[in-house]
Amino acid sequence: MTNNNPNPEKRHILLGLAVDVSGSMKQGILNKDNQNDNGFTAFRNSLKDLSKKIKQEQETVARENNGIIVSIDVFAQAFGLKEIENCDLLTLIEFGQEFVKQQEEDSQEKQNSSVSSSTKLGCQNIYYDPHIELLKIGCINGITNRSEFSGWLKKVFPNSEEAHSLVMRLYKYPRFAKYITGLLPKNWKESNAELLKYTFKQMGVTVESKLQKAKVLALEFANASEKEIRQIVIREIGDQMIKELPKCGNRLKPLEEVANMLESKEDVIEDLESLIYGNTPMRGALQVIQQRFQKELLNLPKDTISILFILSDGEPTDGDPLMYANQLKSSGINIISCFLTNKNITDPRKLFDKVESKWSKGAQLMFNMASPVDGKLELVKYLKKRKWEIPLHPKLFVQANHTDLLNEFMQTIISFCR
Repeated sequence: MTNNNPNPEKRHILLGLAVDVSGSMKQGILNKDNQNDNGFTAFRNSLKDLSKKIKQEQETVARENNGIIVSIDVFAQAFGLKEIENCDLLTLIEFGQEFVKQQEEDSQEKQNSSVSSSTKLGCQNIYYDPHIELLKIGCINGITNRSEFSGWLKKVFPNSEEAHSLVMRLYKYPRFAKYITGLLPKNWKESNAELLKYTFKQMGVTVESKLQKAKVLALEFANASEKEIRQIVIREIGDQMIKELPKCGNRLKPLEEVANMLESKEDVIEDLESLIYGNTPMRGALQVIQQRFQKELLNLPKDTISILFILSDGEPTDGDPLMYANQLKSSGINIISCFLTNKNITDPRKLFDKVESKWSKGAQLMFNMASPVDGKLELVKYLKKRKWEIPLHPKLFVQANHTDLLNEFMQTIISFCR
């Protein structure tokens, strides 16, 4: 919309998201269709709704207040992955997509140079033999005994069409070609059409069992759908991705861009499932988040409003995070704390001014980390309009067992736009 104010007020908000992706977050909460959403799915959908509502709110604020311009920058820290304690969630999603599709230039160059023109024509070409192409891929990646390897390939893939499917996929995913070839012994012999039994071990796994895994994995890869292929790649070599992740830096993006990213990359997020649902290192995550706020605020206006939204079931596995939460609040950061649960809640639309004895330890912790509501009149007005019960001195804490509650509570962030 047109802004007639030549000098509009600009309001900056830095929104940090601390998102629990640990195993306990797989528990479902009900959505509007009376189905179960896991915690991460519920968060993703709520963030998309928040983005839409804030866009509407910005237009309203601009209209009612003669041109206030609100900008919201977002960073997100995920904690609870299997291989690392926590990481930048936006980096994980973007790099996850790149990693699966990434063509390793050196490997691709070598492989492309070895792909005959007949390969590109497909199985119908009489000069094309997919087993020869598989043999080439193996040799590129270190197999030295061609004849025995060739015999093994023909036994695993007697069907040429299946072999062709594997050829095309391994050329597309050279990283995975290197991985699956690495499961094979570089040199072996065959006797009476059966592999000799190996008595030695490599890294605690017998060569025979690694051969079996290579066989099962090759067949799975050859017959998988495109979506399943991505999941197989992440499942098998995701640890390589995690090792490379710290080199990719952190992301700070406008809220609308983050919401669009979570929506457009929904398949990528699903592919990453094998990497998440680990422990709950909330203490370590808040320590990193404290550093993120310090760093990001250096490049933002001094009057920037800082908000941290924590979504968790509140059961940390790395110690008490309350010290870091208190330090964040002391530095002027507003903490909004949402405790996810699948239990029944007597008073769902209610803020609290004290811990209740019936609460779990996780709920008590999340309450103690939250900021007080005092002085946030727009926030109180927003919740009262939606018939929330608000005591005299409540905290920005809620227990949510339904996506409607999560949506409404996350949208309290809108009140900071006014």
